[in-house]
Amino acid sequence: MAWTDETLSTLAGLTRHEAEINNLVNRYTRKAIVATKTTTLTLTPDTLTTLKAVSSANVETSLVKGTGNWTLPAGTYIRFIGDKDYFSCLEGTGTVLYGAGGTYSAAIPSEDSEWTDIELQSDWQSKLDSAKQFIYNKLFAGLSAKATPDIIPTIIDAIENPEALELCSDYKSLELIYMDLYGKIGTAEVIDAKINYYRQSFNDAFSNAFAALDFGSYGYIFNQQMGRVSR
Repeated sequence: MAWTDETLSTLAGLTRHEAEINNLVNRYTRKAIVATKTTTLTLTPDTLTTLKAVSSANVETSLVKGTGNWTLPAGTYIRFIGDKDYFSCLEGTGTVLYGAGGTYSAAIPSEDSEWTDIELQSDWQSKLDSAKQFIYNKLFAGLSAKATPDIIPTIIDAIENPEALELCSDYKSLELIYMDLYGKIGTAEVIDAKINYYRQSFNDAFSNAFAALDFGSYGYIFNQQMGRVSR
């Protein structure tokens, strides 16, 4: 299976090591607009050619453009995406959407909508993704003495037991998570200890996992008599 299709760590799996880790994610409050029923959204200036509404569950809905307005289904929305630009919702005198590409005044019939404050919760998936990339880079570096860069991605894709790297991924993910939490929870000494523990645990686990990896048809590159493999 291609490396990009592999899942090494999961959010649920992290709780094997730290039971409450998923309860330590960042929470934040932001403005949202609630469309109590299907209604219309009018933007000024009327220059956007595409528009998506992003719900509080982070689900994108493509809006249909009519004559000078957009059809907005019932729901709770935290931002909009227009022509690849993100626009945040801000409550004020007249609704205004702010984005890097411009500012738009938005009008929604007041009888069909209301403003609310909602609490959103992020997750640690980005740390899991970073840990996986870190492991890929470490594999790449470790294989560079055995093969040229052009063939190393193929060798990594040929690994037949990537599950051997799952524990490494958990440890690296937790190291990155506690680096993010530094100064936000607990004491510096406690979080430092967590970071150092998971960093060392990753190093130990990776050494063991690398020795146990099955590179399939490329296993021969570890023959001491072999030179550096190239395409």
